[in-house]
Amino acid sequence: MNDSVPSPSVALRKMTESGLLDYIVEMAGNCLNMAMETAQDTIAADTGKLFVPQNWIKSKASLKDIRAAVKQMVASLKMLPDGKKVLARLNEDLAMNKEDFEARWTAD
Repeated sequence: MNDSVPSPSVALRKMTESGLLDYIVEMAGNCLNMAMETAQDTIAADTGKLFVPQNWIKSKASLKDIRAAVKQMVASLKMLPDGKKVLARLNEDLAMNKEDFEARWTAD
């Protein structure tokens, strides 16, 4: 859904009911760490500037880096022995209807 995001309350309920909350929080933390490490390496190599996580997380580049890390994590799951089962469970247990999405939150 390009112009919408999952409702946080619906997403939390689905993760909790399926028993996947801890797994997803851990995976999200790993993805964020990978994105930050990539950004730090890129900024240091390209510009020679100091990497400041507080500034990076507020930039649009952070969204690109985080998405790339998530895609890499999902792609690597497909190669693990039980990874396809994990992906199938994530897709099945966390599936949402169109009504479960809402407008993105933005700052004024």
